[in-house]
Amino acid sequence: MPIPFIIGAVAIAAGAVGVAAGLSAKEQWEKAKDISDRATRRHDRAKSGFSALAESVQSEFENLGQIKIEGLY
Repeated sequence: MPIPFIIGAVAIAAGAVGVAAGLSAKEQWEKAKDISDRATRRHDRAKSGFSALAESVQSEFENLGQIKIEGLY
């Protein structure tokens, strides 16, 4: 009877397709994680630069305020 062999072949084929899909998903996951990690590092660098610039601007505004106060007295 060939029916059990046909069912077995279909099961093996389905398993192979599942394994291939799993490997593809793993590769996509790793690629997405790499992109996310690079974006996070880039964001952190930009945030750090912005913070330094914000502190500099704050200091300049304080200096300007001091100059204005001195000009009033």
